[in-house]
Amino acid sequence: MTESQASEKDRKIGLLESWKIGRKVLRDAVIDLEWEDMEIKSFGSFSVKDILAHVIEWDKSALINAEAFLRNEPLDFGPDWDNDLFNAKAVSKWQNKSPGEVRNEFLSTTDAVCVFLVDLNLDDLLSDKNLKFKGQVVNPALFLIDPGHDLGHARQITEWREREGIRRI
Repeated sequence: MTESQASEKDRKIGLLESWKIGRKVLRDAVIDLEWEDMEIKSFGSFSVKDILAHVIEWDKSALINAEAFLRNEPLDFGPDWDNDLFNAKAVSKWQNKSPGEVRNEFLSTTDAVCVFLVDLNLDDLLSDKNLKFKGQVVNPALFLIDPGHDLGHARQITEWREREGIRRI
């Protein structure tokens, strides 16, 4: 392996590890919640279940767009870039599902994103194909790797748990 190849591999590992850390912190914030606690509307009009629905639908949409991007097919930026519309659709889709189903799907989509990222080479992960949306370079990394997003939701949930005295099981 050349020095350049090793450097690229290290960069990809770093990107993947940052995503994994963010996702693990979010997972740890919710994994031991009681079902009824997951449905308390504690974040304005949202519950932990709703936050997970948002993350699930973001992951699914991101995978679809990343795969389309790599096949040079048109991307669907539709509701993904309108947070209110996206959240309304995500919450609506999962509102009649149990907290257990939502949590299991969150774990499943997390696995799917991880497998996709591991299998993708760095050039494809960071390729921009001269495509921008709202001033941002568009690539699979934009769709899939945002540890700040997961960490932000984990912080919301952790602070709520502390405020409400909801302890770890």
